[in-house]
Amino acid sequence: MIVDIHTHVGDCINGGGLSEPYDRPPRLLSDLFETSGFRLMGGRRLFPRFSRYVEIIHNQERNNLGTPENILAYMNRFGIDISVLQPIEPVRSTEDNLALVGERLRTFASVHPLHEGWESRLERYMETGCLGLKIHPIIQRLSPGEPAVFDLLEAYAPHGRPVLLHAGESSYFLNERSPSRFGRIGDWEAVLSSFPQVKFIVAHTAMEGWKKAITSGERLPNLYVDTSFQSVSHVREALRSLGKERVLFASDWPFSLQKAPLRVIASAAGGDAGLRRALLCDNAHAVLGL
Repeated sequence: MIVDIHTHVGDCINGGGLSEPYDRPPRLLSDLFETSGFRLMGGRRLFPRFSRYVEIIHNQERNNLGTPENILAYMNRFGIDISVLQPIEPVRSTEDNLALVGERLRTFASVHPLHEGWESRLERYMETGCLGLKIHPIIQRLSPGEPAVFDLLEAYAPHGRPVLLHAGESSYFLNERSPSRFGRIGDWEAVLSSFPQVKFIVAHTAMEGWKKAITSGERLPNLYVDTSFQSVSHVREALRSLGKERVLFASDWPFSLQKAPLRVIASAAGGDAGLRRALLCDNAHAVLGL
């Protein structure tokens, strides 16, 4: 069995319906990063403006692949048994994801702690069976030091479920500078340490901040990582430093297709069938309570 813990459907960047749904992704310059097995990392540091434009175009174009029909088709194509959908309220509602939940699709919850009524919505979502809580500080514009973040986690912690925290500096809009700095994992360390009873899955192993994510994880036993957008060498480093139980397979579909992330796991695990099973299935069952 293969469980992909980090996927999306619908428009999770702009909100509303998808402007131009695709059956297959268009060819983009950013495809080179994916086909390289995510080895071509470092563009934001070396070529910040160019890298930002390439990333924005990639995110906006791939966003249009995210239909319910497409995710099931791609799951069938690459052998994914269960995909966990990640809403980002207010742009992609938990309610819309719950309408798709079934044998092969599950979902986390999302609420915005600065919007009225979030407490009751959170309780309702968790009672409905959501597997965890998604926080996307960049799209939701939530600073890690914001009191509302602590209010949200105080209310959520008693549920005993994990948090999937977007980490890594990301850009989504050409016409404005989204607060990509809110994704710096080092700035979230105080939040994670304030809630040691909550398992935080650091999405993308913080992208280009992967070294910081791993060193933070060495100090914080409640820090887990997902493998999306990370290379074989980075996944192996996470395994060495954090242990195999704290590393979970993810693709972040449709922003990455499942093919490249699955190849990363196959190479990182090598001939160790037990490690491969842990990364692709067992850890998701243990952390998400599947």
